[in-house]
Amino acid sequence: MYLVIDYCSGGDLSNLLAKNFILDEGSSRFYIAELVLAIEHLHQNNIVYRDLKPENILISADGHIKLADFGLAKDNVGVLFFF
Repeated sequence: MYLVIDYCSGGDLSNLLAKNFILDEGSSRFYIAELVLAIEHLHQNNIVYRDLKPENILISADGHIKLADFGLAKDNVGVLFFF
């Protein structure tokens, strides 16, 4: 069995933070907005992503993010109601 993913030449967010130590406000807003959109899309498809950390946020060549490592993700998760 082989797993093939796109090559992300930008590395991951932890490498970017290690290199720059701090991001400017514009870059921070951009990455946070893309992360919120990605997680929102997953939730709309009943998927819970449970391994969010800088090492799993990859940065593509054009600067957009991609989430990696869905090993802990849960799918077909509906809304739970507690009474």
